[in-house]
Amino acid sequence: RGIQAGGLTDWTVERVRINKNGRVGWNGDLGSASSNSGKIILRDIEIAWNGCGERVATGEPWACWAQQTGGYGDGLGTAATGGQWLVEDAFVHHNTSDGLDFRYADGAPTTSVTLRRVYAVANAGNQAKVKGNALVENSLLVSSCAYFQGRDYMLADDNCRAGGNTLQLVFTQNNTATVRHNTITGQGGVLIGAIEGDSTNRLAIQNNVLIG
Repeated sequence: RGIQAGGLTDWTVERVRINKNGRVGWNGDLGSASSNSGKIILRDIEIAWNGCGERVATGEPWACWAQQTGGYGDGLGTAATGGQWLVEDAFVHHNTSDGLDFRYADGAPTTSVTLRRVYAVANAGNQAKVKGNALVENSLLVSSCAYFQGRDYMLADDNCRAGGNTLQLVFTQNNTATVRHNTITGQGGVLIGAIEGDSTNRLAIQNNVLIG
């Protein structure tokens, strides 16, 4: 693991690379005390090649693995969490599971995830997955989710897992999600997926380029 951190309040992480960790890049699951609060800011970061090792001599990523062989290669993943998350000016690529996995955000009125100027590409699952209140803007999301096909210890079911949807939104109740000014493309199931929730939720998709 690169970073194992949960139960945070008002953290800022800037100008950091979380790359080539044999398992998850940022693991936010510490058990029952994992939920975060306040402003959690990740700015000017790279999260890449997690789920892969690194050759000492060359720095080349190798021995990549994922769920089907017991690995866990999310770029960033949390347990149930609150907080106002901001991921800004980020390059998230070539992780062996999801790129940014906020599936376990708690969906509360005070919890939100903002992805701004994120370039996410070639992650083997969803490029970004967000539950609850969300803003995704000015980003480039490219689901070349079969990149790892035939590589190292990656198996067929590891590629394009969770449908390989480029952006996956998950709702609870009374959530608002806005997706605007992005370019979204990919080879997975859908470019923008929206699941769960009920009629109290609102989704606005504005001024995007969507290329299948």
